[in-house]
Amino acid sequence: MEGFSYLIEEGFRGKLIVVGEGPEEKKLKKRAKDLGISDHVNFMGMVPHDKVAEYLRASQIYLSMSLSDGASTSLLEAMACGIYPIVSDIPANRKWIQDGDNSFLVPVRDAETLAQRIKEARSNTELRRRGVVKNLKIVKERGNFLKNMAVLEKLYKEVLRENRG
Repeated sequence: MEGFSYLIEEGFRGKLIVVGEGPEEKKLKKRAKDLGISDHVNFMGMVPHDKVAEYLRASQIYLSMSLSDGASTSLLEAMACGIYPIVSDIPANRKWIQDGDNSFLVPVRDAETLAQRIKEARSNTELRRRGVVKNLKIVKERGNFLKNMAVLEKLYKEVLRENRG
């Protein structure tokens, strides 16, 4: 919220769309109010999975400032939908994002850098276009669910054979 509030203070005209619900939702709403940006933040609550792509495609930038995460399905969905992601610099995101190449990694809890990266991405159409092209390629090569499940199934079968024999 803080990074977005810096942008609003500088005259940024846009909306922050927060999709999902959970234990942090109440805190986030209070934080938006305390920062004076409630009018610029839409909390959508839980969105049916088949509607998520619509929200993504209506956006230019996907943000996720998770403190920790595994392989983020929502990051891969954003990449597959052609949205430029800006995400926290945590190990799981580093597997998908090369900072400054296909997107931006932002140090955890660094609101000023987040605001700078958002401004940079918004003002540089060519940067976003290159990132989107690279991200689509990455997702096709490494993020294919069915392909990954086939590899996992093969590994499970190998483990079962080893344990039986």
